[in-house]
Amino acid sequence: MICKKPVFILLFFCLIQTGHAQIIKGTLMTGGSLGFQFNTDHENHVSTATFNFSPVLGGFIAKNFVLGVAPIIMYTTSSGQYDSPTIKIHTTTLSMGLGPYARYYVKLMPNKLYLFIHASPSIMATWNTYDDKTTTPTSRTISANWVLGPGLSVMLAKSVAIEVSLYYQGTYHRSAQFMNGTLLGNPSSPYVDNGMVFNVGFQVYLEKEKPAVQPHFVN
Repeated sequence: MICKKPVFILLFFCLIQTGHAQIIKGTLMTGGSLGFQFNTDHENHVSTATFNFSPVLGGFIAKNFVLGVAPIIMYTTSSGQYDSPTIKIHTTTLSMGLGPYARYYVKLMPNKLYLFIHASPSIMATWNTYDDKTTTPTSRTISANWVLGPGLSVMLAKSVAIEVSLYYQGTYHRSAQFMNGTLLGNPSSPYVDNGMVFNVGFQVYLEKEKPAVQPHFVN
């Protein structure tokens, strides 16, 4: 079952957590990642492709442990045929959100390769449009999103790294339909979707400057 995957990820993380911390307290981290996710609803014959861009900004509050904020921009396109009733439809979705994140690094190779575990909750707003049915009401959704999973950080230079990660992602949705800006009835029932998302990104690490050592003068 998908819901068990985070448990195995955390267990794997605990087993390999043996490295000595190398990223010092006070280091700033900035960068971002691009992600792609593809899902297929076999019951309704609908395919969905999701692209996301997630910039990050954070600071190491302890060796190897960073806290920060991560804006989220997601674009989703889906197309297919719903069987009950039979409707062919193409939908595009734009989501924007913001939330905190936490990340812990484990050294695998000194100054070259790190494993990290990443966790982030966030709040998102989503707008749906229906390209082939202009009379269909637009949909606005407020969502709670969470991601959890491991990644690898490969240092290309002293302060620059490329990252690959595989996260478990879930989203709780609550939607309402509007026609020309007017709410139509009550909001729909909430629902949850989830899946795995693969990310490729980069990070820049800016170490805090060490204070200069003052010479000692004897009067």
